[in-house]
Amino acid sequence: MGFLYVLASGERIDRGSAPVRAAWEIERLAALKGWPTGEMIGSEASLRERLKVSRETLREAIRIVEGRGAMRMRRGRSGGLMLVCPTIERTAASLAAYLRVAGLAPEQFAQCVHGLDQLLAWQLVRKPGELPPRRRREGLRHWLARASGRQTYQIYISALDKLAPPASDTQGLPAGLERALAERDPAAFVSALAEVPFRPSPTLLDTAEFGTHARAGLIAMRMVECARCRQTDNLGNEASLCEEFVASRSLVRQALRILQDLDLIEVRRGRGGGYMLKQPSPIGIIRQLFAWLAARNCCPLALNELLWDLHAANLWLAGERLAAMPAAERNLHCDRFTRIVTKLRGQERFISLQHALARVADCPMIDTLARCVVSYQARSYGDFPDGDVSPVFDMLERMIVAALRTGDVNLAEQALRELQDRAYEIRLGSFGLAVAAE
Repeated sequence: MGFLYVLASGERIDRGSAPVRAAWEIERLAALKGWPTGEMIGSEASLRERLKVSRETLREAIRIVEGRGAMRMRRGRSGGLMLVCPTIERTAASLAAYLRVAGLAPEQFAQCVHGLDQLLAWQLVRKPGELPPRRRREGLRHWLARASGRQTYQIYISALDKLAPPASDTQGLPAGLERALAERDPAAFVSALAEVPFRPSPTLLDTAEFGTHARAGLIAMRMVECARCRQTDNLGNEASLCEEFVASRSLVRQALRILQDLDLIEVRRGRGGGYMLKQPSPIGIIRQLFAWLAARNCCPLALNELLWDLHAANLWLAGERLAAMPAAERNLHCDRFTRIVTKLRGQERFISLQHALARVADCPMIDTLARCVVSYQARSYGDFPDGDVSPVFDMLERMIVAALRTGDVNLAEQALRELQDRAYEIRLGSFGLAVAAE
């Protein structure tokens, strides 16, 4: 496993269980095939032979990938492990469950909405032509996320729907938004949206999203919400969960596998046992997003613009919070950034700086999605080829920190965007790949 992947995800696959390693290998095989949805990746016997694992290990690995909504085992003479495409709704439910268990606070939710506004601003001012018409009763940000053309942003806003308090009112177009789009002014775009509170969309989901995997994902989310409402980490046992959620045992087990794969629960044995919530790590949702991206044949380089927009939004959120701090507190954070860029080198320096900025920005949605995209790229392509550019990266990262110390976020973003251009050129030259839109 590459150094960059370990830095971004925190996962050490060599330390994982045999089924987890087998599931990782199955997904790797599917990605190498181009993830042809509807085709078989192999029979149980052929996969067991190829992976050199026991029947029990393989079957548990298959349950893991099935729980991600990425594959399905078809029984019978012509059966095998069939590749499917995880839905936006299913993946968003997993992301929301992870953030809920991680303890998303109201202030962090507000930061997630503000971060989405910034991401939409950059994407929409780049798009030529008219936006698609707004659907009846479609939420304002839901329309803009759909108009952006990035399915990742639809996951983002669908997860916000599940984390937001219920509301029924719809919103008109805020003054200044059309002008900001016409003038290609992202700052004015964000300013216009800042006056509009987030409201969950009342628009009904596409019926294709209501499959078994989507229902299991929603039940998993409700399990977490109910436990939080009761102020307990104890979800209960299988029998009590079936009764509480009026669901079959197979559906409840699928929901529990989702939470286990997200690394959100553990099993407690004994008389008072059951399924218990635990402090999560991001690796679970990183695994889920890998399957979602791979199933859509996302070229890792094609995600470059998305990734750097996430980095830039993280930078802006951090810069705004630093500007609002007392000077002494701001200097403490900037001193920490300075130690990172002066003492660390290469990939470790850049990833550590992004993590430190994320702690100040306090926007778990953007931080999590950035980790997922970096992990997907690293898992697909390996480590970043530093070559002879390390001094250039070092200079630009120092410029970012210096600009933040003086409160000049525009200058910090300029340095970040130059870093983006240099990194893209190196990646493109290293792999010789053409870049397609996400």
